[in-house]
Amino acid sequence: MPIILTELLGPYAAQPWSPGELATAEHLLVASNSLAVSAEDHGVVLRVNPATKTFIGGTGNGGARPKGSKVGAPGSLHQLLMALDWYDPDRSLMRWLLSYGLETAQTLGLYFEHPQWTRSWVHMQIAAPGDGLTRWNLFFLPYRDMEANPTTCAALLEQDLAAVPALAYSPRS
Repeated sequence: MPIILTELLGPYAAQPWSPGELATAEHLLVASNSLAVSAEDHGVVLRVNPATKTFIGGTGNGGARPKGSKVGAPGSLHQLLMALDWYDPDRSLMRWLLSYGLETAQTLGLYFEHPQWTRSWVHMQIAAPGDGLTRWNLFFLPYRDMEANPTTCAALLEQDLAAVPALAYSPRS
């Protein structure tokens, strides 16, 4: 079940990753895989992403991203091997996390993007979010400018349990 380093690096395995970055990646993998095992122990069924053939979300950029990548935010923690997107198409991992997994996540030192910007994945990282981003417990807003970057999915009922506020959402036509 675990995500391994070659899967995290994916199409960017040949990038010049430093020994420190690779050690950080191993730390990320231990934390994220431990969280996933806990979720499975509580009945969550984790799904393999058909696009990556792993538990990593997206189509090739849900794990490592090269420095200067145009995918995601500039300076993304994906570029430092400190973040990954766990594939979660039915949102069962996020629902479990919000309802039962926060203590485990906190013990593991994990932080998460607000669930209304992660419609089919769970963005997890091993560094506390910075840059003045609004935070609730272990969750953070991925953007300062919500008008330019509106939510991408509706709130989950479980957000109430974790005191993560529901934000306005209207599907784009």
